[in-house]
Amino acid sequence: MFLKEKKAYKTTFDTKGLFVFDYVSNVFDTKDLCKVINTLSEEKVDSIYEYLNSQLSLDGTIKTHFSNEVETIIDLIELISRESSASGEIDTFVDPTFKIDTRFKKYADQIRSAFADLYSVYGSTAQEISDSVITDKAKEIKIRIFLQDISIKMLGISKNDPLEALENLIGYFEDKLSASGKKYDRAAIKFYLVTETIKCNVFPNVVS
Repeated sequence: MFLKEKKAYKTTFDTKGLFVFDYVSNVFDTKDLCKVINTLSEEKVDSIYEYLNSQLSLDGTIKTHFSNEVETIIDLIELISRESSASGEIDTFVDPTFKIDTRFKKYADQIRSAFADLYSVYGSTAQEISDSVITDKAKEIKIRIFLQDISIKMLGISKNDPLEALENLIGYFEDKLSASGKKYDRAAIKFYLVTETIKCNVFPNVVS
């Protein structure tokens, strides 16, 4: 469900044969939702009204809502895209083994353990969502530049401790996302950032 007009997505989700998912019929925006509500009985419309009235505040205060991993990752990617600047891309090389086994040798086991634990819960969700949200090369580059820049700064602040820097990075994005009053899935944020670490977009290997 999108609060703005939905896009014409081309990427398909791999559901492992568990269910059928079609963007045209299964992804809704507000226009689609209104069309469905207009077909409902008066009793059901009243129930929807009562639910929305209990969730939305009319006195200016923000009620807390919880987002699942899908909404968390989508909103995180959109936040990064908005935050990104036009600064130049850092010259890097992609070699996760070098980064983990050599550059961050002291933390290698913990990094691998964190990824394994999170992957067992989230699987390939982050990559599938990323592929569906990042629809053009320019957006992909902007996101990569921003992640490179902010993660290098966090690593410097943490004196080259990637675990501390990662936690600070998670906290940074969690605070930014939660400014709207919603509570986001912190573990999903961590999974996305750890995945980007493996891809060398977070804590990139800078070419010297």
